[in-house]
Amino acid sequence: MKKSRKTGIVTLFLSMMMILAGCQLAVEEGSETSVEDRLIGALITTDSMSSLWGEQELTPEMFEDMEDGALILEEYENRSEGVHYAIPSYEGKKYVFEGIDGYSMFVAVMHMEEENETYSTSVADPEISDLSTHITAGDVEKIELTGTIYFSENRAERPWHMNPVYQKENGVVYAMPGGMGFSMGGETGEGTSGSTRTDQALSYTENGETKSFESHIEINYTFMYAPSRITVVEMNADNQVLIRREYEPGKLPEEMGTNEEAEYLIIETEKTGEDGKTFVEREIVNQGEESFASFYEMEDGIISKMMTIILWRG
Repeated sequence: MKKSRKTGIVTLFLSMMMILAGCQLAVEEGSETSVEDRLIGALITTDSMSSLWGEQELTPEMFEDMEDGALILEEYENRSEGVHYAIPSYEGKKYVFEGIDGYSMFVAVMHMEEENETYSTSVADPEISDLSTHITAGDVEKIELTGTIYFSENRAERPWHMNPVYQKENGVVYAMPGGMGFSMGGETGEGTSGSTRTDQALSYTENGETKSFESHIEINYTFMYAPSRITVVEMNADNQVLIRREYEPGKLPEEMGTNEEAEYLIIETEKTGEDGKTFVEREIVNQGEESFASFYEMEDGIISKMMTIILWRG
């Protein structure tokens, strides 16, 4: 496997909007239920959010199943300039940021008035890989979210903006422009990476009891040369080739059966480096392992990860 020794220049920047947003974390205690808007995730964009806000078409039907739907619709219609609200999709039991060229990663709570049910819904667009979600309940509630954006040279020169996503006590979900930013310049090599993170810690009073809420949201950014071909090779116990299967990236099956004699697999990923030369990365998958990962480039220069389940027949 060829490894590049080139390094990229990684830059982190903090916008003034995030500095201002940090002022909102002050806690007003003493009331029967005083709860700040909670940090629940991030909306990742490659342009400044303040230049991306477009008009959202809102209808009463979007909010009719929500508790206090009419009041929430009024809040949406009178939203603050620069704040973008997620639209509730009750059929899919999730919230969606419409009209924004960005990638969502957040965990929200949705209350269905008609069903009298409350759902915790996790949203992660396919551009975000390696999603890890940990939610803790109790006197100390906690949300921990991490994900990775893999990208090719087609996106290497663009900055990334990690715009924090909050949820109000009444269920409204919105993104705040600004936040921690990341950019990569200079010569980038396979595996060059960086990350951005935003956190929140607050306490609140509920029925006379003081409780705590913590949120830790992190996005990793990793440069990768786009795969051009993926080959799955089945090997027997004598290290002999049983069969080779070639695939276009992104066209691998969700499930793959093996020969009875298959002892292990070799996953070969063919790529072309910055110098125009082709190289191959190889991964060994031993019998008993449940799946393997492969990558493919999307139209926007993001490289998405897909998993293939292995059906061992030996």
